[in-house]
Amino acid sequence: IPGEKLLGLANFFLSIGIPGSGSDLYLQLDSLAVLDNN
Repeated sequence: IPGEKLLGLANFFLSIGIPGSGSDLYLQLDSLAVLDNN
């Protein structure tokens, strides 16, 4: 995944607010990356 895309996803989730820890955020971003690749 390109760095810019990952940062964009992170900024999107941070802007809407996300519960949980940083690891939860990482897992959600990772899941989206897998879905996007499929």
